[in-house]
Amino acid sequence: MKRARNLGGFAVLLLMAMPATAGPIDGLAVCLGDGLADVDMARVSLIARQKDPPPGVAGWNLNIHWEFGLALWRVRHSSRGTDQLVEASVTPVLRLTMPWPTARPYTEFGLGAHVLSDDRIGNRALSTSYQFGSHLGVGAVIGARHAWELGVRFQHLSNAGLETPNPGMDFVIARVARRF
Repeated sequence: MKRARNLGGFAVLLLMAMPATAGPIDGLAVCLGDGLADVDMARVSLIARQKDPPPGVAGWNLNIHWEFGLALWRVRHSSRGTDQLVEASVTPVLRLTMPWPTARPYTEFGLGAHVLSDDRIGNRALSTSYQFGSHLGVGAVIGARHAWELGVRFQHLSNAGLETPNPGMDFVIARVARRF
């Protein structure tokens, strides 16, 4: 129970920090994920970038952006369980970008909250509809006015041990984003 309260407190702090760091919605991302447990995922996210990014360090720019996502998970092959579910998520993403004049490479880390429409997908029991997601990603910001982003992420979702079993779910994700 103490662990649940701590994680609940983390979620509240996450949402309270958002207004202090996020600007207006200024981008849209589309992600396609290959789940390592025979589950595929498609996600659309709205992006809110940091209002006042801090100065760069050693040539790299550090910033935070927020992603508000809606996804559909589908089992690749028919199973006895639920064949699909919907996911809603909010994730702050910490990104380091090299500000080159053409393509701008980046690496990023995100940690967010996810709510699923079901606690089962296929034959896999996730125990709870509330999941925490973390990801590591790399990519590049490209194009005129650096308006496009192309990237790859590895994402892990689990209930952080709140319930058992806690098998988690892993995805390798291709991501394309566009700034407005």
